[in-house]
Amino acid sequence: MGDNKYGQLGRSSASRSAVPELVSGILGLPNSGCVQIHSGWSHTIAVVKKVESNAITLFGWGRNERGQLGYKSTEKFVDEPQLLKPNNGDIEVSSICCGAESSLIVDSDEKIYCCGWNEHGNLGFERSDCCFRWRPASGVKVAGPPTSRRKKLLAAS
Repeated sequence: MGDNKYGQLGRSSASRSAVPELVSGILGLPNSGCVQIHSGWSHTIAVVKKVESNAITLFGWGRNERGQLGYKSTEKFVDEPQLLKPNNGDIEVSSICCGAESSLIVDSDEKIYCCGWNEHGNLGFERSDCCFRWRPASGVKVAGPPTSRRKKLLAAS
């Protein structure tokens, strides 16, 4: 529910909604595999896990005029969930978050990739323009609790 000016509700109807409704497409179906939803100011990314493999796929919709979705299109917005393939599917996503007008993913090797508006250098690279593709952040590391892989490595040493 809410405003749908930039397609952020994930429905082909451009109208505002006062009641919750399912998104259009595959994510609006039962057992879609959607396990998480992340949103920025006017864009949304859903995390879908495949039951048989636990592989993560991403679907995005909403505002994209600054590359917030890392989606191949430079249209101002995407009104229905679209499969996102960071770097043509070459990135094995382990987590994601959305900023106001950007998105960040962490891959299985703990590298950070970013897309969207980089006006203040918030994407981890110097250029101050928009980034319409997932690009590795330079000079940054994942900070936080150890992953299972790190725990195993620490235990072995």
